[in-house]
Amino acid sequence: MECVNNLRYNIRFKKISSSEKDKSYIEEKIVSKVAKYFDDPSTVIDITLEDINGPKGGIDKQINIVVDIKGESKPIKITQKDVYVKESIDKAAERLEKVLRRQKDKIVKSIKNNKK
Repeated sequence: MECVNNLRYNIRFKKISSSEKDKSYIEEKIVSKVAKYFDDPSTVIDITLEDINGPKGGIDKQINIVVDIKGESKPIKITQKDVYVKESIDKAAERLEKVLRRQKDKIVKSIKNNKK
């Protein structure tokens, strides 16, 4: 497990070659998005990148993201498939940011309502 911006995260590659470039891209696109909204050290991100069909090709580059946020009952889960690795990462990052924004807004709204 690695740490960046107070966040703990784990990146795994299954049936797919990995490089530092891929890892850096995932950190830039996904870990930084989570850090933008939730930078608590107890937040944990689990990322798995997988080639489902192996060398057969097709829409089989899948990324699974699980973000466990302190104080929330359920983790955020995002799964995205695409033909290319970077496209699956990009699409998953967009979806993740929308969910994180809604989650953060919900928490802020709840705090404001409790203060009244």
